[in-house]
Amino acid sequence: MKVFISLKMNGRPDNEIQEDMNKALEILKEDEDVVNNENFKDPGSFEIVETLKHENVPKNASRLWYLGASIQKLADADVVYFYDKWWQAKGCWVEFIAANVYDKEIIYDYPNRRILRAIEDILRLVFSIMDTVDETDIKEDPDNV
Repeated sequence: MKVFISLKMNGRPDNEIQEDMNKALEILKEDEDVVNNENFKDPGSFEIVETLKHENVPKNASRLWYLGASIQKLADADVVYFYDKWWQAKGCWVEFIAANVYDKEIIYDYPNRRILRAIEDILRLVFSIMDTVDETDIKEDPDNV
């Protein structure tokens, strides 16, 4: 099972990021909520989706380019794990929204689970409301400037 680990990367050396990813994977494999979750038949078989190395990187690639490449890799993941202060990174927030919009299986590091599940519920409500909005409703709204 492929796991995408979302964590703060900007300004950190690759070896430190890889160390954190490996640590996150070990925590994930031992997490009782994951081990007892019927969606994960064998958490021990989790493998990290490679997000540190990219092919065909343009010269002078921006942080946004790297985020786009990560989102492409997120699409191949079976589960997304948001790890250790991920909320402090703009790119992780984009990954969080993408994972929620596209109904990825999501796991949060333990201290943040309750709050983030509530945010997830709010996002799902917003998305469901957006699905019901008709273009004619927008055009006919007198407050729409």
